[in-house]
Amino acid sequence: RAVAARIFAHSTAAASLICGAGTAIYILKKVRLSAEPTRASVLDWFVIVCFGLFALRAFGWLLFVDGEDYSILSENNFSDMPLHLTFINYLARGPSFWPDNPIYSGLKLHYPIGTDLFNALLKMIGLNEIFSLTGLGLMASLITCVALYQWGKGFALAGFLFSGGTAGFSFFSDLWDSFREFLHTEHFPFAICDYQFYEAWKNIALAMFLTQRGLLYAIPAGLFLLCSWRARWLGKTTSVLPLSIEAVLFSTLTLFNVHALIWFSALLGYWLVIGSPGIRLHVMKLI
Repeated sequence: RAVAARIFAHSTAAASLICGAGTAIYILKKVRLSAEPTRASVLDWFVIVCFGLFALRAFGWLLFVDGEDYSILSENNFSDMPLHLTFINYLARGPSFWPDNPIYSGLKLHYPIGTDLFNALLKMIGLNEIFSLTGLGLMASLITCVALYQWGKGFALAGFLFSGGTAGFSFFSDLWDSFREFLHTEHFPFAICDYQFYEAWKNIALAMFLTQRGLLYAIPAGLFLLCSWRARWLGKTTSVLPLSIEAVLFSTLTLFNVHALIWFSALLGYWLVIGSPGIRLHVMKLI
């Protein structure tokens, strides 16, 4: 019986992933990323390259083996990653839904588990955790890069990637101080560090996108929704996304990031009140 249950669970996970891949292919055939494609400028490509380097560095070493230990690169992720690994392994064992909290006995799991549930499916079909976490992070980074560029081109990418206040400018003062010491002592004591780590206002990419795994889905999904509504209501072109795909992206936000769902619900409520008749009709259809 145990063997049969395991085979059934693995088959269910594989079927779920196949259905998801089929849906993704269908959506890609239906989606038009840009009604009026424009050529990226040199500055746009510079920010895109910087975003790619960030993704490779941050997610390439998201979780790695160091001797007999699992290690992480980002100190911001020190407490989040063990929690996500706990959820992934717990969900991969096939709990009843809605699952109980694996940490606090007797309570239901209130955390939005969409991304961890996806990694649990990958684990159930035999993929290594490190490979699946890294691969998903890199893929989500690629989709987020496309979504940010679609929304505001290189400016939106730069705003997301280079946010975090002015603490990072300490890099230049430390570099200058090290250069001055080098002129006097021929010793160059410069080291790159995270100047924002102890600040309250931190870089969004490092402090949120890397640690809050639900944002790997919520940020690009939300941006594609905004792009679609902007094209439908404010542009002279047709919608980027069909209504059915908008409904899927909007309704699944609750599994990944409840704050995004609340914000988009408030935004739709606002348009339902002040929008034109066409906007109101579309919002009602979407709801």
